[in-house]
Amino acid sequence: MPRTIPTLDLLNQVLEGKELSASDLDSMLSQPVREDLHLDYKHRDWAQKENAPYELRRYVSGFANAAGGLLIVGVSNDLKVTGCSAPGGKPPTEWAAGCVKPLAADLSPPPRFHRIDHPDGSVLVVATARSPRLVPCVKDGMLVYYMRLDANTVEVPGYLLADLVLGRRQHPDLALSILSVKLEQHPVQPGAYLTLDIAVFNESLSWADTVEIGLITWIAGRAEEPLSRSLLSYLHVVEPSGWKDRSLLRAPTGKPTIAPFEHYNLALPRCLIPLDTKPYDWRAGLYLVPRSSPPTWFQLGLHVEDRLQYEGKKCAGYVSVERLMPGQLARIAWEGRWRARKVRARAGDGAGALVARGRS
Repeated sequence: MPRTIPTLDLLNQVLEGKELSASDLDSMLSQPVREDLHLDYKHRDWAQKENAPYELRRYVSGFANAAGGLLIVGVSNDLKVTGCSAPGGKPPTEWAAGCVKPLAADLSPPPRFHRIDHPDGSVLVVATARSPRLVPCVKDGMLVYYMRLDANTVEVPGYLLADLVLGRRQHPDLALSILSVKLEQHPVQPGAYLTLDIAVFNESLSWADTVEIGLITWIAGRAEEPLSRSLLSYLHVVEPSGWKDRSLLRAPTGKPTIAPFEHYNLALPRCLIPLDTKPYDWRAGLYLVPRSSPPTWFQLGLHVEDRLQYEGKKCAGYVSVERLMPGQLARIAWEGRWRARKVRARAGDGAGALVARGRS
């Protein structure tokens, strides 16, 4: 085996007919290759439990309903080979195939089973491919569905299952949270560089593929390129007064792929905004656009209730986040009564601190 191997590549090799050897397993455990979306280990005692047949079906259906995976029975959580023995003295592969038989009609292609003859005991390997349709299990006379999320196999809630089966959520559902806010005084102008650290959450069963994340705001100075007409159609732009040298900025950043119920953290590009006024409202728009999906827009707001001081004190303000409904326009504005004057930075000046509120 290669020195390092992604678990998805390992799964594909087994699904194509490769049977892992004892040396292959030792190489995996020594790297180590840990549990993840495509891999789970189980101790030898797991197969002896009374509910082991159902648990095996649960893991197989969870892998089939997600991205496929390998279940390796006979390895402990600390990655030591413990061996595996099936109930009644049956060969482990025969026992596993019998446990999974109730799912056979929904599994395509069928799972592959093989045994590793390791010096520390026999190890069972069950390889499951991603299924073209959802694979249910029967629990207490009812159909239930499981899905593999990261290193866990979880039951899919009924309301999410209904959305998925009925096609009501073909696009990912994305949410936004402000993690931290940083203000740094400009050395000459009466303004500050504003930097926001954000988290984007995928709160759906659909993958958010190649998500473009962009900030639209007024900035002091000139932007590199004007906004397109199509982008302006999503905005309510309010012309600011006070600063003549200003422009609209589109700051795209990152194109992550976010798995179901996972999140992605990033820092937005900093922007220079004037903050020497009382009161003052900064309004910006932020969009999230997964590939082949419509945009999700958020309204960002910074309200300053008193004049900011840059002497290590906290500023009287907060950042708000509001998810916009379809048809609502993001407001892009500097709103306040301007008293433009130059401010000279002093050694030891601190950055204002903001309180980040809420998640939309």
